Amino acid sequence: MQSGSARAIAIYPPGTDKSGLKARTDEAVRWFEKARSAYAAVHHILASLAAGYALKGETGRAGVALSEARRLSDRYSSIARLKAAPGTGWLQAPKLRALAETTLFAGLRLAGMPEE
Repeated sequence: MQSGSARAIAIYPPGTDKSGLKARTDEAVRWFEKARSAYAAVHHILASLAAGYALKGETGRAGVALSEARRLSDRYSSIARLKAAPGTGWLQAPKLRALAETTLFAGLRLAGMPEE
């Protein structure tokens, strides 16, 4: 069985059935909300929550969560800066990068994060 934090990392492959994606995004957002309650000052939880909200179409909530993440770390000023930030070596794995592009980065773009 996966831990709560493992379930909260919502990465879905391209072409995922829309109803399955929505259900998984809803579940991921619930887990990230729980994580935020326990660890309000952890920027990557807030950024992931922003992406999840945006993917659900909740742009207002996404913008607030992204603003909170930016307050804690300047890595969220742009997609390019986030990709270049320390601790993002996992993006070198092609499959993980492709999945992140369709979920995390897509959500952050919808939340208002610029490319540059």
